[in-house]
Amino acid sequence: MKGNYKRVIDWCKVILEDDIRSCGLEEAFKNTLYELTLEWERRKEKAETRGRKIGGLKVIFIGLLWSTELARGLGKKYNKDIRHYLKMSLRNKWLENYCYSMWE
Repeated sequence: MKGNYKRVIDWCKVILEDDIRSCGLEEAFKNTLYELTLEWERRKEKAETRGRKIGGLKVIFIGLLWSTELARGLGKKYNKDIRHYLKMSLRNKWLENYCYSMWE
């Protein structure tokens, strides 16, 4: 688990530092990334016992990139701070829903 989580954090490092840390939401997003890494491992193991495959671990990075870009775009469109939409992302589980849809 630790190795997979470290890989996810390494992939997401720039996004966490550039966009999320400045909003004071880094720990909340890191907790979400941790939980998603655990969920990916559970789903992967379950799929393998059934002879199936799920999307890879990089789905988490792509989901974080997607949700951050969505927050940025909404902020520009509605003239609001990106922090408002990043909080909404956490509350409405944009990242989790994205990842789960890719792992089905």
